[in-house]
Amino acid sequence: MRRTNDVKFTLVFGLLALAALTFASFPNQAIAQDADGDGIPDSLEKVGITLVGGQKFLPCTGAQGENRHKCVDWQTPDLFVILVRATGCPGTPPTCSGSNVPLGSCAPLFNTRKTNIPLASDTWTTYPTNAAYYPWALVEASNQNGGLGITIHEITASQVNSSTRAIPGTSQKAVRLTESLNACGTDQLGSSTWGTPNTTGTATLYTQRIINKIEQECKNASTCSEDITGETGLNLKYLYIQNLLVHELGHVMALTKLWTPEYGGPHEVSGSGYIMEQKPIVKAISGSSTSVKWYISSDYSGQCQSDLDLFK
Repeated sequence: MRRTNDVKFTLVFGLLALAALTFASFPNQAIAQDADGDGIPDSLEKVGITLVGGQKFLPCTGAQGENRHKCVDWQTPDLFVILVRATGCPGTPPTCSGSNVPLGSCAPLFNTRKTNIPLASDTWTTYPTNAAYYPWALVEASNQNGGLGITIHEITASQVNSSTRAIPGTSQKAVRLTESLNACGTDQLGSSTWGTPNTTGTATLYTQRIINKIEQECKNASTCSEDITGETGLNLKYLYIQNLLVHELGHVMALTKLWTPEYGGPHEVSGSGYIMEQKPIVKAISGSSTSVKWYISSDYSGQCQSDLDLFK
């Protein structure tokens, strides 16, 4: 009898050890069969996701010309993002003091819509040539091309659970980015709490501060442009706003895990040339006339690509 119990104990212990080894080696599959690590179970992505209100994202088929933004794929990450554009300047102008005194007023680029964030129907006039504005291109690029390889699905707040931001059929949450036209100061351009879509998942974007900062720095310059792309004027502002969007998005996808006080928290050092740097560098080059150069990064570092976390 003793021998029989010993055999049973050994068998049970062995099965538990095998299960633990499987969990350690393949945590996503062991928990919810989530091959791409986006927090959405493979089983759901294989049948499609229907949001509140009825919009459906069917499973991707891989067919040539398929619109990846209208389907979900269990093999590559999907992230749902609520981008809340401003609808006008604050009714009561905020009280600014000390170093937060604004360098300009609230004057949205798109006055009829009262926002600084372009729509896809707006175009960049020089770079890329007459291309539709698409802010998420830097995130969706492959790792090899400096991106994160994530497909962004831009939705509205009413299409997910209003209190939790949960995507129907799953506990995974959408990210919420909110534009503010508060013009106080130009140092703090965004506000977020480091984490994942499921632990924090929200950020504020102070786009008017970007506009005012560019206009202040460029005011007396003969030329003012981004160093690599050569963007000037409106396109320079578009480019910086795009950088801010994907920078703040990075904070709620667990990028830059190390808190570094001299970099202002979870950032990489300014001048590193990466999206998660503390802030872009701007330099005035004096000669017969003053030229102002902006260095706005468009790549995520290899460390940030490794840090990425969408669901924990």
